[in-house]
Amino acid sequence: MRLTGIPCPGCGLTRACAAALRADFAEAFRLHFMFPAVPALALFVLFGGRLFRREWLNVLLLCLIALGFGVKFLLAVCGIY
Repeated sequence: MRLTGIPCPGCGLTRACAAALRADFAEAFRLHFMFPAVPALALFVLFGGRLFRREWLNVLLLCLIALGFGVKFLLAVCGIY
């Protein structure tokens, strides 16, 4: 944010994932509510973009993740989260 003035939708994601690895899920959600998207995206890439047999489920997963990060960005812009 210092360089562009735009809040980062991923800020706190690394610390949230580290907290989740310590099984501190309350802290992980406090830091970044989209931390469960990281393993989902990792599996998506690992399986070549086909996590589900039905293509629409793969598209839905990516859309929901994008929507979540969009919400996170809007909350950061508004100074709420």
